[in-house]
Amino acid sequence: MADTPATSSDCMEKFKSYVTTPKGLVLAAEIVLCVIVNICYGASVLRDFSYVAIGGMIFAIIFFCVFMMELDKISYASVGSGA
Repeated sequence: MADTPATSSDCMEKFKSYVTTPKGLVLAAEIVLCVIVNICYGASVLRDFSYVAIGGMIFAIIFFCVFMMELDKISYASVGSGA
């Protein structure tokens, strides 16, 4: 039985259901706060500090996507076993 490709509506459903969890809400809030910090640093004289906020935002987006797509629950023991 072949896997069906993920559609955009399936991804949107995962996004909506994950944001309602406490972990998803915290990660989404962190991403929003990083965007606000980037706007504030961009408007200030000390633009060099914006790289810290950009790095934090990128890490939060990566973690958000990993947990939303449930990639942390993949079992690697069956990968490469030939079954």
